[in-house]
Amino acid sequence: MKQTVLILGAGASKDYGYPLWADLRHRIVDFDLDNFGKKIGLNDDEQKAYEATHTEFLHLQESHPEYTLDKIIFEIDKPKKKHTNPTGYRLINMVGYLFAEIEQSCQDGGWVSCFQDLLIDHVIDQSIERGCGKNFLENLTIVSLNYDRSFEHFISANFYNKLIEKETYKPTGGLRFSKNLSTINQLRILKPHGYICQLKNNNDPSLVRVHPDLICRDMFTRGFRHPGTNIFASYGNADLMKKDYVERMGRHMYMVDERDEDDYRIANGHIANAELVFCLGLSPEGMSQSFFNFENNQDVLLNNKTTDISDIHSKAANFRSLGGESRLEATDFPKMFGKHVLE
Repeated sequence: MKQTVLILGAGASKDYGYPLWADLRHRIVDFDLDNFGKKIGLNDDEQKAYEATHTEFLHLQESHPEYTLDKIIFEIDKPKKKHTNPTGYRLINMVGYLFAEIEQSCQDGGWVSCFQDLLIDHVIDQSIERGCGKNFLENLTIVSLNYDRSFEHFISANFYNKLIEKETYKPTGGLRFSKNLSTINQLRILKPHGYICQLKNNNDPSLVRVHPDLICRDMFTRGFRHPGTNIFASYGNADLMKKDYVERMGRHMYMVDERDEDDYRIANGHIANAELVFCLGLSPEGMSQSFFNFENNQDVLLNNKTTDISDIHSKAANFRSLGGESRLEATDFPKMFGKHVLE
């Protein structure tokens, strides 16, 4: 596998029912704060605090329609008086609540399951040639800017159950071979913007068996922006709608600047060493307002239309469209990834 970075934006989660920014902005504008407060049990002071943050959002999204959500949060917390009492994180709590609602009904693996199949076949092919002592996914880094958990869940769920059931998988060392393979092969997923909640997985190293799920590592963000409930919840868990979870979703958001270098430091390190960079589901505005650093003349393959490339500003890279004059849909991405990275 070539040294590869895959960057995921909101469009990568669109097939799972999650809104793009334009739609999400309207949903936040129309957010029913009274119903929200009653459902999770806010007291009067908490309700007023959410209403004040929502009012700030309404003002900024109207006066600066080009701002992304993260940029709006930054502007809310920008005044020095907010340094000791930031309030923008409440927007993440509201967005997390909306996303938790969507997650309850999202059980179809979609394009990520197809991508998972591609990685499963790659691990099998490599294990046949090279044994079970190496992480065959080491050269792949996922950088997700999304708060939702659909990619992490569907890429990891039942990974080794599916691998073992493949006719092409023929372990040379029985259980020990399979156990080593499932322990050593891990996928790096970075979330510079955080996540609404940590995923609970089925990997228990104390049990002598093959792990059913692919291990995802390096999930935690480093830097100022670190939203995310620090208690685990399985995918689709209804507890995500409860106050204990919702109120923690934006808990570590302080002085949040979309462009803060420290938040992107690790991701940019992997990008600098990548032979290929893919961007799936990022708008030109989202790309331009991010702190991604691409190398001069580095190949960056986008699922955007060719005409979108001219709208990406201040980014030094050789941007190329995977779809030409039309946008490449996420469902077609796994095949394109295999063509460029694995063949």
